[in-house]
Amino acid sequence: MFKFFILCLLIFTSQLNAEVNQLSNGEICVSAESIPLEGADYKKNDLKSEKSLCEIDFNIAKSTPENKAVVLCPKLNSSFPGVDIVKLAKGVNKLDYQKNSCTKKPGAKNSGKIAKFKYSTSCSKSSSIIGYYHISRALGIKSVPVAVARTMDLSTHKEVVERAKVYINGSNDLIAKTWIRLDKELNEQKESIVINGGTHSLGVLSVNPKGEQKTYNRIYFHADNQDLRLERFLTESGSVYKQLSNPEPISSYVSNKFRSESYGLVKTMKDASDMLVLDTIFGQNDRFGNFHSEYKFAYIDGSKINKLSLKDIKKMIKASGNVNLLAKYNQAKDMPKDFRKPIRNRRNKLIEIILPFLKAQSINAAFYEDLMLKDNDCGLRKSNPFIKNRVIEKINHLNSETYFQLVKLYHAVIKKSALDNYLQNNLLMSDSDINKFKENLTYTAEVLISKYSNGLLHLDLDPSSHFLK
Repeated sequence: MFKFFILCLLIFTSQLNAEVNQLSNGEICVSAESIPLEGADYKKNDLKSEKSLCEIDFNIAKSTPENKAVVLCPKLNSSFPGVDIVKLAKGVNKLDYQKNSCTKKPGAKNSGKIAKFKYSTSCSKSSSIIGYYHISRALGIKSVPVAVARTMDLSTHKEVVERAKVYINGSNDLIAKTWIRLDKELNEQKESIVINGGTHSLGVLSVNPKGEQKTYNRIYFHADNQDLRLERFLTESGSVYKQLSNPEPISSYVSNKFRSESYGLVKTMKDASDMLVLDTIFGQNDRFGNFHSEYKFAYIDGSKINKLSLKDIKKMIKASGNVNLLAKYNQAKDMPKDFRKPIRNRRNKLIEIILPFLKAQSINAAFYEDLMLKDNDCGLRKSNPFIKNRVIEKINHLNSETYFQLVKLYHAVIKKSALDNYLQNNLLMSDSDINKFKENLTYTAEVLISKYSNGLLHLDLDPSSHFLK
């Protein structure tokens, strides 16, 4: 199936309404058709982000006004042997950067990364990455970054692998083992990666958001492996899963007074339940430790809730002319955010600075965390830890839009079999991927439909409805 994927897209582009960008070295980027499901809700800038991703040419040596050059750096952190797409600053030589500035130490991250190129190796599946993006929008969930299908000239890909092999030489880290495995798969022309008769590799290019923390309070609990982290999420008294499992409506145990504690809890419940629906549908094997959050502030403005990012707040502080406060804000924003204690220190310091500032601007704001699911590659596998642990069966609260869009998706995919071509031609799903997707979707939808029909599922995770009564 994968060997014929690109050819099929080029032939049927007009029917798929897909945008195909022809790039150098025979590479192409495909911005897939939006999922044809009534009520699917894409973000305002999603199409713009897709277009920007598909304009990235891996092979340009030097930036021009029309085309921006990028550097391809081996990804040496975490466990996946991906390619980090790094923005090349003006006046910097591309070859010099690749030689001297791409990270060379296993476990270290590349700075300046604007996107990442992943493919079906190790735990990862291209269909899972791009599937999360479009299926999340089908459900009205906005926490997944934009992703597009992309090819890379195989000789270019192998050159990146050769550099990675030099850097990982002698390392016992898992990332070293997965790079060696990828090298073998490219040489053997593994069908799910190498296409077009062996000239290109196929994968997914996704946006790399910035400014996030690799934790989420009430959701992430540290442990040595994925199973133990999931177990802690399901059992810890401080986990939001406890509130999601409460059989009573949230109006009986969450105040409707607009404060950080109450607003933050409702938002966290919505984020966690949305995440669990998506992860059960895809059978995500690598979630706990692979989600992120952004710090934001919300306030009531008449009949709506407005939201402010840290970037918005920085602009407001600059506009106020308070130089000392701006210096304190910048210092707090730049505090370490890679480990639990520094993250707590950073969060507390930002709240300490920002809430009084907003109050002085006559804005009574609430602090909250906003979920970001930026690593979604280990789905559609044989095992599904969320079904195994019956996670969805114990959820008693969901956002109404998420629920009703899930029902629509279930009827379109399962009852009518109306999206098979879309899943295969746009989301890169093989026949086995589609079967697994349908199996997981059927379980997820039927459990929640049954609970709703029996009055056991409260559709009360809409912050606006809870706080604007």
